[in-house]
Amino acid sequence: MDNLILSFTYTTISLLAYTTVMGVIGAGGLGEFAFRYGYQEYNYDSNVFNSNNILLFTYLLYNQ
Repeated sequence: MDNLILSFTYTTISLLAYTTVMGVIGAGGLGEFAFRYGYQEYNYDSNVFNSNNILLFTYLLYNQ
C-alpha cells in the first residue's frame, strides 16, 4: 500500500511540473502566469509569488 501512495505522489508532482512547463510554452495555467507577468514584464514580486506557490503545492503533495 505504501508503494501505491508513493507512486501516486510522484505522478502528481510530475503532472504539476509538466503543467508548469507547458504553461511557459502557451498552454495556460500557473506557469504561463508566472512567465508572462513575472518574467516578461519584469514583475519580480509576481514571479517570486508564483514560484513559491508551485513550491508550496509540491511540498504539500509530498507531506500529505
